[in-house]
Amino acid sequence: MKCTSWFLLLMLLCIPYSKGIEIDPLNFGIIVIPDNSKPHTLVLSANNTSRSDSLHILQTGNPAKLLFENLPARKQVFFSDNAAATRLTSPYTGNYFTIDTLLYRNSVFTDEVGAVLLSVGAQISTSGNAMSYNDGAYSGLIEVTLSY
Repeated sequence: MKCTSWFLLLMLLCIPYSKGIEIDPLNFGIIVIPDNSKPHTLVLSANNTSRSDSLHILQTGNPAKLLFENLPARKQVFFSDNAAATRLTSPYTGNYFTIDTLLYRNSVFTDEVGAVLLSVGAQISTSGNAMSYNDGAYSGLIEVTLSY
């Protein structure tokens, strides 16, 4: 059986037909991009640690928290996603970030009431197109699928 949860990065979105509920959105924090002449990466792990090759992290963000309920108790479940190459955009600029990969545990067991809380981090890259980034939120839509 599959259960799909949609979540919007940096903003909250709940889809009524989904068994997945977004508790916290994925938030990369506040970063400074001193040079965008080539792509640079930022990694926010599922356990809430951030690192970057050359971006300055002024304020650490947080991984997304997705709650899946009404599943069989103590059952192993598996997660997959469609995030590779998803662009995070802003209505105030033509520039973007790209999600290289989502970071989460691929398989976990539900608890005694059939629920599981999934923490989701990600690795993103700057565009590397030499355009500057405007201040503001950059967002995109990602699908995470639970199977068992």
